[in-house]
Amino acid sequence: MRRAVIEILTLTMLLCGCQKDADLPNDAPHVERYDAYVLAASFEEDGSCTLVSGYPYRMEIPITEDHPYLESYNVYPAVFHVPEQIGGHPVTRIAEGGLQQSEAIGHFSVIEALYLPDSLQSIDRRGIHRLPIRVLSVGQNLTEIEPGGLCEMDRLESVEIRGNNPRYTNPEGKCLYDQETNTLIMGTVSGYIPQETKQIGEYAFMGKRNLGSFVIPQGIERIHAYAFAYCDGLTEIIIPDSVTEIDKCILLECHDLIRIRGGSYTEVPSTMITNDYELAEFVVPRSVSVIRKGALTNLATRAVYIPSSVETIEAGALWTAADAVLYCEAAEQPEGWQEGWYITEGWRDGSENQIEVVWNAKMPD
Repeated sequence: MRRAVIEILTLTMLLCGCQKDADLPNDAPHVERYDAYVLAASFEEDGSCTLVSGYPYRMEIPITEDHPYLESYNVYPAVFHVPEQIGGHPVTRIAEGGLQQSEAIGHFSVIEALYLPDSLQSIDRRGIHRLPIRVLSVGQNLTEIEPGGLCEMDRLESVEIRGNNPRYTNPEGKCLYDQETNTLIMGTVSGYIPQETKQIGEYAFMGKRNLGSFVIPQGIERIHAYAFAYCDGLTEIIIPDSVTEIDKCILLECHDLIRIRGGSYTEVPSTMITNDYELAEFVVPRSVSVIRKGALTNLATRAVYIPSSVETIEAGALWTAADAVLYCEAAEQPEGWQEGWYITEGWRDGSENQIEVVWNAKMPD
């Protein structure tokens, strides 16, 4: 009997809602506009429901004498409120992909504000994904956001919290911050990081444009995966000595990045840096002992500085330009540096895979 009940309660329900616009000027062509949403939710055994798929959009249907037929254009609504209830069941959770960009809508459109309901308690990983929102409004009962729960909010300008949320705050309205773990969950285009922050969360600044020369404040201990991925306009990143751990892809496809310095992390992870735009230099910190395969995948890199602290470099760790120079503090290749530890663009076309390696090189200050 219990199994049958669960199966019934988890049936998917589709809900479509529309609201017609106010009156238009008399001389305007006949245009019908609707703010709409398509939501799919699953009912849970406890009477709540989980939002499993949602696509906010705005539909315009103009009809004129010159064009006596329907033409539909989809853009995002100016403001989108996630409903408190669906079918009489309170919305308490957003599952992975629960709210995401509609592929039918171009990047030209933005949502001025996204309001999450007071009933909402948790957001799964990538629960809200690639929505071009400017203001995020969070209720007081949201107390669990999985790592990466908010992903690719490249237009975000401010965060507001309604009521007294016991876990999350919004310092100066410029980010969403987790007080329990001292983690910046989601940053804004301002690049603001609270002084007390210990971790920069997964996807925190992903897609934020024009960060320029970015100095991460002292006190940060860990930078999670994709934290600064796809940041066009990020030209330089300075990592403080307090950072002892970095995850993969933190600088994925940062096309304007020319310089990386600092940090006290011990390992350069796989795919830390990947793009084909010119990276003038990468200075490996003296704290690093291991450089993993595919750590630097950038065939336009000009200079890499490797201190004598690096004991292991895996095969295929460094992909660089053919005219790059690898400056190594060691007098000769250490035993732990595997065959094929560097790869150049010549490897792709079958030409000679050679590069200038300078031993006994002086490291930059």
